[in-house]
Amino acid sequence: MYNKSVTSKEKGNRGEDLAVSDYVNRGYRILERNYRCPYGEIDAVLEKNSLIVFLEVKVVDFSGMESLSDLINARKRKKISESARHYLTVKKEENRDFRFDVAAVLSDIKSVTTFENAFTE
Repeated sequence: MYNKSVTSKEKGNRGEDLAVSDYVNRGYRILERNYRCPYGEIDAVLEKNSLIVFLEVKVVDFSGMESLSDLINARKRKKISESARHYLTVKKEENRDFRFDVAAVLSDIKSVTTFENAFTE
């Protein structure tokens, strides 16, 4: 019997899929997945009721859920903010309302905790 271990990239992809599916099930529409620009990457860009949501997904162990600041540090928040501004400019959506969410997916890839409006620019 062969037991293939899951790489961290595969686990991250599965975590992103679970988090995005959770948003879709709550009525959000996917605008982009893995949006890349010179400033960084945004895991998902979603929309609901004219609000754009920039979503960062983190796969964490049970012990990694102490606080939101443990999930995403100031440097990462800055990169996401700059990437979001780039997205809004390129898509000519500068006047749209938006927020930044963080989804923490437990490492078993079976449950997700969402922090809506997790940080501001």
